[in-house]
Amino acid sequence: MIIDTHCHIYDTVFSEDFSDVIQRAKDAGVGALLLPNIDLASSELLFQMPTSSLPMVPMIGLHPCSVKINHLEELDALYSLLKSSPSAFCAIGEIGLDLYWDTTFQTQQVDALHKQISWALAFDLPIVFHIRNAFDEVFVELAKYEKTALRGAFHCFTGTVAQAEHILENLPGFLFGIGGVISYKNSDLKSVIKTLPLEKILLETDAPYLPPVPHRGRRNEPSFLSYVVDHLVDCYHVGPDEIGLQTTHNAHKLFQLKNHGL
Repeated sequence: MIIDTHCHIYDTVFSEDFSDVIQRAKDAGVGALLLPNIDLASSELLFQMPTSSLPMVPMIGLHPCSVKINHLEELDALYSLLKSSPSAFCAIGEIGLDLYWDTTFQTQQVDALHKQISWALAFDLPIVFHIRNAFDEVFVELAKYEKTALRGAFHCFTGTVAQAEHILENLPGFLFGIGGVISYKNSDLKSVIKTLPLEKILLETDAPYLPPVPHRGRRNEPSFLSYVVDHLVDCYHVGPDEIGLQTTHNAHKLFQLKNHGL
């Protein structure tokens, strides 16, 4: 069994063939899906998911690109959902900093980051980071939590060897989410992954985004997680079963999936 630790299966692009997508995922050996939240609107979609034979566990959080002028209102509403049923969620995510397109709301993103980290610490939940063009800035903010039990994952990690080493040395409670980018010819991700222990790796698709080769240009889906496994086999020189066993163990440990019936 493998676990897709980051999948937006609630996205409306899956509405018409949801059952088929789930069946293909099961046929590919996917045993569970972890669903990151984006904003208040996506949280409504999360709780309106169709019944599925594949276990799905939600997260709660405000994506950095959703942090706008009204971010405090959004955070208050999301916190109310968390406080009313904390055991329903496996993580606070996806949260973080995204300075790729626009830095207009950088101050608000940092504010939202710290507020949501406080949720994670209060409810003993991991965090799932979305970081784009902002590793150095995030490292500065996370240095304030070095003496806490903060843990989590860097979703869709595409950092450098130096950034990976910083995480290993200074953020021991964090893992690396690896998805379809590992298959891209113009990516240096494989060389970075080879410096990381397999015990620090999580599988993810980020579906419907970032599909792996040979499906670039199409909608991504959980069944494509097998392509990520194949590339990790090349990195670690072990069989796909070992990749599956170890990454599934990693996901169970970080997200405390036994508390969600897994």
